[in-house]
Amino acid sequence: MMASRSTAAVAVVLALLVASATAQAPAGSVWDSVLVINSGGPAVMAANSTDGFDYLADVYYSPGSLTWSQPAPVPPQHQSLRYTNSGPLFYTVPVPTPGYYRVNLTFNELYHQGPNRRPMYVGIGADHTMTAPYNDSGLVVDDTSVLDIWSLAGGSQEVSVSIVFPSPSTGVSEVWATSTVTAAVFRAANSASTALPMLGTLQLLKAVPGPNTMPMATPTPAPTTAPMSTPAPTTSPMATPMPPPMGPNQYMTLQEHRNAFAASDFVVPLSSIIPAPGSMPAGSNVLPATASEFPVLAMRDLNVAFTHVDLAADTHQVPHTHPRAAEVLLVTAGTVDVWFVEENGSPAPRLLRNTVAVDGVALFPRGLIHGVACTAGAPCSFVSTHTHADPGVVSVGPSFCNAPLADVAAALGVPESTAATVCGGVVSPLAAAQPSS
Repeated sequence: MMASRSTAAVAVVLALLVASATAQAPAGSVWDSVLVINSGGPAVMAANSTDGFDYLADVYYSPGSLTWSQPAPVPPQHQSLRYTNSGPLFYTVPVPTPGYYRVNLTFNELYHQGPNRRPMYVGIGADHTMTAPYNDSGLVVDDTSVLDIWSLAGGSQEVSVSIVFPSPSTGVSEVWATSTVTAAVFRAANSASTALPMLGTLQLLKAVPGPNTMPMATPTPAPTTAPMSTPAPTTSPMATPMPPPMGPNQYMTLQEHRNAFAASDFVVPLSSIIPAPGSMPAGSNVLPATASEFPVLAMRDLNVAFTHVDLAADTHQVPHTHPRAAEVLLVTAGTVDVWFVEENGSPAPRLLRNTVAVDGVALFPRGLIHGVACTAGAPCSFVSTHTHADPGVVSVGPSFCNAPLADVAAALGVPESTAATVCGGVVSPLAAAQPSS
């Protein structure tokens, strides 16, 4: 449940106090946006983001991490996050050329509602490889500057909290990198096991000469074995301005993004897809492949998802909708009955029904309620392609029954006790043939 605060998302920009053994960018440098990553989510074009940036689909993240999404009322680039159940969450991002770099990390607390539920701290490393046991050794960190995103956002899931790292206030505000920059988010010491490190977006910034910049000198790399210094604890973060939006020619090209994936990433075997949760009658299965599990699907020149569905005879894929995608359904076995209902309007919305056999294709417009039934007395299979890498699914029955019971009863025109009985029998995503009584 989103917080009730209805103000537009704003950025609370914090400077995290850290120390670094590297030199500084020359005075007068300005900061170019090299790339911006939508952690845990699909690509978001500049025309759809609220800050004018093109967001890459999630990439360069640590293995074994997971995703979480929460739709509006937050902007598209803040509707998802990536988190990890154990150890830190880290991103190792390739840099285009050697230079001075910062990262701008943005968080929205989309899951917890309350202070101190997810205390975290951040580290950054240049040309650093994270290896087991995945601690903060070799990173520039200040683990005394603990981040409580819920509190920093004023107790709202709608407010974005951004961190420019390292902080200019320390006198050392960037790292020199020749191949990669690693940004890692750690669970704070003595925090609960449910305080899982997470991240909403990552922006890589590079220092470039401004109009009055002195020539850049390449720093001498610091010995990797030298211990990192940690500044004294601070009582409050210091603010630093957000970097200005840059032009689209300063983002990673599609070919560069594509090169982040191996050839095998462009093939998705059914055996690697995790079945959807919920009711599954014997002989039936739903296997969704979205950007959450297969980030390559969210590349800007793909932006698709698909679902493989097996239905036992007389089984229904119950009424549902995809808020962000149209659906193209190809029948591969059996015969299915398909339908969708138009939106409210004039003339009155229609129920459009069809029967589709093997090699037939059914089309479902984006956002409209639809369903599929295998009713010919034999098993059915089909593959649905969705026109968005994160199509979303809203199961009509469970969502309707999640409304206040009085409203459900009013809509059905029955007593609340009857509405409760009806909702108690709702299943999703699949249902066997309707009961006889």
